[in-house]
Amino acid sequence: MFTKTLNFIKKNYLLILAYLIPIILIGFSFTKYYKEYYSLEQYEKYYQACQELKDEVSCQHFNTIKQLNEQYKETDTKTYFFEILNHYIDNYIVVLAPLLVILQTVHFLHKEFSSGFLKNKLTRMSYKQYQKKFFTVSLKSAIILPLIILTIFILSGLITKFNFTTPEWVYKTSVYNANNYNNFFLYLLSSCLIVYFMGIFYSNIALAFLNKSKNSLLVIIFSYLCFFVFVILFDVGGSILLIRLLKLNPSISAYLNIFDYWYINGENNYLYFIIISFSLALLSYVIDRVIYKNKEVTIIEVEKEFV
Repeated sequence: MFTKTLNFIKKNYLLILAYLIPIILIGFSFTKYYKEYYSLEQYEKYYQACQELKDEVSCQHFNTIKQLNEQYKETDTKTYFFEILNHYIDNYIVVLAPLLVILQTVHFLHKEFSSGFLKNKLTRMSYKQYQKKFFTVSLKSAIILPLIILTIFILSGLITKFNFTTPEWVYKTSVYNANNYNNFFLYLLSSCLIVYFMGIFYSNIALAFLNKSKNSLLVIIFSYLCFFVFVILFDVGGSILLIRLLKLNPSISAYLNIFDYWYINGENNYLYFIIISFSLALLSYVIDRVIYKNKEVTIIEVEKEFV
């Protein structure tokens, strides 16, 4: 049993890592949010200090935590969701999301390239059939990103008992945005679509590097670095082209920062984010189609000495 488990881990370690990272991040974010604002340990600590010392500082802390605990009972699903997404997990996921998708893409396809098994596989199926399977890997690998958003929503709903009545004190918090709150389910659907299209884009970056090295770690590194290069070019280059040269409204810069695609400001248009993310997914797909257009060239690339 132990040997089978060990073999399974060795065979699927990239896939396991891709799903383990967001599970840890989500658990960490929910735990940190609760402890920072509603920890009963802090509540008891300041309660005892207030009762024993009767000093103003301890009692003030106690009253603050007591108020926070009362607010916690009123917290609605939307507020909990936006707090976790915007103030906690967002700090990590914007950087790690491409890596999660790249890990899966490399897991599903790289061994066929590095082992030379691809050549044998193409003797049993047409190159067109293989291309179909090859490019659907991006669709499969990208699913993890909307799953993260949906998991945060479901956990927020379970914790708040799916209470969608927003208390008045929330309106004064930094997380509150009228448009996002009033159109919450449209926001949820839009976010899932946007990160899914971006996930396809991330996966397509990895596809372009599959035939560049027999070392899966190098493929992951090349793909990941390429993403950051693109972020810089898209933001800086897009700003120069659209704002400075074409004299478009500077507000368009909000759509040029890839890191903003995980939390949409309610003042921006959801549709623009969807269109741009879909365009990036489509453009990267077209580039990969060109790279892997010819069967003979693909096989030759696979048989070359890799990095």
